Amino acid sequence: METYRSTEADHPVFADADFRPADGSEPRLALVCLIGDELLLSFGDGANQWELDWDEDSLAMIERIAEAVCAGRWTQYNALGRTRLDVELDDGTVLDTTTLWGAAGLIPMPGWVHRARKRRQGTEDAEQYHQFVADTFRTAAVAELGDLPFDITVVPPEVILETASPGGNHFRMRSRGDVFELFYRHDFVHMDFIMDVHEELAEFATEALREVRRLCDGQATMTPTRTRIRRRPMYELTTASGDIWPFIPA
Repeated sequence: METYRSTEADHPVFADADFRPADGSEPRLALVCLIGDELLLSFGDGANQWELDWDEDSLAMIERIAEAVCAGRWTQYNALGRTRLDVELDDGTVLDTTTLWGAAGLIPMPGWVHRARKRRQGTEDAEQYHQFVADTFRTAAVAELGDLPFDITVVPPEVILETASPGGNHFRMRSRGDVFELFYRHDFVHMDFIMDVHEELAEFATEALREVRRLCDGQATMTPTRTRIRRRPMYELTTASGDIWPFIPA
């Protein structure tokens, strides 16, 4: 098992760390500190999650879950509007978490786990997945960036798209499992989480690159701002739909 990324803000408001098998294969676990004392541990594309307190017992449990997942002792069950993950810990105990979503998730389905599609270690082709992300990025870039040049690189477990405006502002879009990031000038990042990568990545990429184009055309601006709990400045972008995207120091 290896941890391949860990970041911390000036104040413990947000931090994240990723875990995956040492050979770089899937799946990954993402550990996110949300507001200083709450932890979110998500599996794969983020559909399966545990919400934990930040204490010694939870940290010990996270280590055991990470070891089990990276060793391949997990099974995921997927059905309409629901997914369940079983993880076998080092003592043989099975820890499970179930997520329901949408209207289909409200419909009772007794015994659905026995009829669900099963996924185990090694059943996902990482190369095929990365190609899907790269193709999705390319389609969105052609549609939204117009004549702006762009470059796409695949460095497992990441897929990265880079582009720059004639004025020299540099933008980078990156996908890492369920984590979607848009960087401004290398120094600031807007981050979001995708519940279902195959269903939602195109929407995320298209909207992000549409905003990049607006910034490059001067139709939008990055507004510097500060907060009481963050000493370094950050930026905010008001999107075409009126949403405010925070860009925090990377």
